[in-house]
Amino acid sequence: MSNADQQDPPSPPATPAPGEPLDWVGTFGLLSDPTRMKILLAIHDRPDSAVFELAEATALPTNTVTQALRTLHHAGVVSVRREGRYRRWTLAQEAAHQLLHHISDPPAAAHGQ
Repeated sequence: MSNADQQDPPSPPATPAPGEPLDWVGTFGLLSDPTRMKILLAIHDRPDSAVFELAEATALPTNTVTQALRTLHHAGVVSVRREGRYRRWTLAQEAAHQLLHHISDPPAAAHGQ
């Protein structure tokens, strides 16, 4: 287990209300990085994952996952909670969740088209 699973990340700043243009612009900026996108898709598919689980799911080194999670947490896109020895990560921003839902399950597939 890495030290990243044991450290308390800084508290995220307040984010704009979902649907506000600046909220979407920031979300698109965060999603433009392939590493962060992989991690967000993994969190979307497996909420409450620990760093080592996200690293396994994305085939990324744990330190890369930790660094990306720190950025995403600071932006308020993901949240973290402690569970024993691990930190469990989940999506916290509705705008990101909506986008990831469409990426993971395109509307045509979701609506039987």
